[in-house]
Amino acid sequence: MKKRFLIALAATAAALASGCSTTPVYPYYTEPAEGKTALLRVGGEGLISVRTVEEGDRESCFLWHTDRDFVLSYLEGVPVTKPLPYQGRSLGIPESTATKRFRDRNRWAEIRVPAGKEIEIMYSLPYERIPGTAPKIKLREGDEMPEDLGAICRTGFRMTPEAGKAYQASFIWGGHQGDYTCSAVFTSLPGEQIVRVKQLDPCHTVDLQGLTSVDGLLNNNRN
Repeated sequence: MKKRFLIALAATAAALASGCSTTPVYPYYTEPAEGKTALLRVGGEGLISVRTVEEGDRESCFLWHTDRDFVLSYLEGVPVTKPLPYQGRSLGIPESTATKRFRDRNRWAEIRVPAGKEIEIMYSLPYERIPGTAPKIKLREGDEMPEDLGAICRTGFRMTPEAGKAYQASFIWGGHQGDYTCSAVFTSLPGEQIVRVKQLDPCHTVDLQGLTSVDGLLNNNRN
C-alpha cells in the first residue's frame, strides 16, 4: 500500500508540474476496489498486461505501455523479473487443459477484473529484456536495419467479462526463419468453451517531438 501511495503521489506531482491532471500510472495491474467483478487467468511465455479500456482509447488498435499494467513476465521457465504481485497466485479458478499441461505456477496469474466493462489484454513475444531495451538483431541476410525483437510479435485483445464468471487467456507464439506469429485462446471455465474476443493490431505512433528536433529535421530532409 505504501509503495502504491508513493507511485500515485509522484504521478500527481508530475501532473501538477505540467499544469494538467492525469490518472495515476502503476507498473502493474490494479484490481478494481469496488463493483461487480469476474475472474481472469492469463498465462504463457512472454509479457502480459491487462487494463480497463478508457474513453478516448482507439477502437481498432492498442498502445503497448512499457511502464504499466503488467500481470505476468515469464520466459523459459523463469520470470523475466521477480514475480509480479499476481504471478503464481490462485483465486480458485478451476484447472484447465492448459494448466494441467504447464504446471509451473509462475507461468500463470489470476486476477479480478471489472464486470460489464471492456478490458484489454496485451501480449508481447518473449525476449531477454523489458520492451524497448531488447537487443537489435538482423532477422534476414541483407537487412539494412536491425529490428527490435519485442516488436515482431505483439498482440492485443478486448473483451467484456460477465459478473461472477471465470475466464482464461492462454498465449502462444511461434516462428520460422524470422517470421513470428502470436495468438491466444480465450475460454470460459470450468467448461472451457471458446470465448469470442476482438483482436487488435498495435497502434502506429509518430515521435512528433523527435521529428521537430534539429536532428529529426536533418534526418528527415536526407530521406
